[in-house]
Amino acid sequence: GRIESLAPYANGIALGVADFNNTFSHPYLEKMSKKYNFKPIFGTRIEVVKDEGVRVRGVCGPIYIFLAKNPDGVSEINALVKLASEKFYYKAHITQSDLFNVSNNVICIAESLETAQRADYVALTPSTSTMIYQAARDLNIPVVYVNNNYYSTPEDKGVYQLLAGAHKRGDDYYY
Repeated sequence: GRIESLAPYANGIALGVADFNNTFSHPYLEKMSKKYNFKPIFGTRIEVVKDEGVRVRGVCGPIYIFLAKNPDGVSEINALVKLASEKFYYKAHITQSDLFNVSNNVICIAESLETAQRADYVALTPSTSTMIYQAARDLNIPVVYVNNNYYSTPEDKGVYQLLAGAHKRGDDYYY
């Protein structure tokens, strides 16, 4: 959901955002945190590829969610976004070696287990397979439920699908 619609309910607790390949919403989250008295959690989502030589269009690797634990973590997240932009090839990304260099000032949440050795948590979404959930449990990696918001309101879904280049197979859309 939108920050302004969630912020009034976060009074005294926390509210976080993890923009995809950017940190555009961080200043607004900071402003709303002061207005509604909650702790802002700053994050970003970045795709992680195996090595520098990966040159493919489309999905190349798992998406990681990076959440700052402290101001140093915020700086590190900003540096990761910059690095991902510098490595842009059809889409922003970082490599596994970049991932392994992320400090303990940042929480790493993996949406798959390809690089489980640098996952503080495994993300569960409505589309997460039970195999990933079970593997995370077997590896003693805590799981956390995350909600992937690709558009602000249900009315925006058609615009998102158009901009994301969605195509339909059966009853499902693929982006």
